[in-house]
Amino acid sequence: MLLHRAFGYLDANDPTSRAISHFETELARIAGVHDEKKFKADPAFALGNLFGRLPLSRTPLLKTLAAEAKSRNSSK
Repeated sequence: MLLHRAFGYLDANDPTSRAISHFETELARIAGVHDEKKFKADPAFALGNLFGRLPLSRTPLLKTLAAEAKSRNSSK
């Protein structure tokens, strides 16, 4: 269901770092490795521990999204 929601979102919207963070938080919560009320830690860290590592494409994706957001904000 989470993946279905994620693809539905991406079908209608451009990806954002906020969307990535929300997906990671929800995935970590569903997997039982993160509870925002109990843990202040980054859910991506919990997922990395669960799966052994995070996808190698995650860092370049986040850098690209940050650069695009900065570019949009500076052109306003």
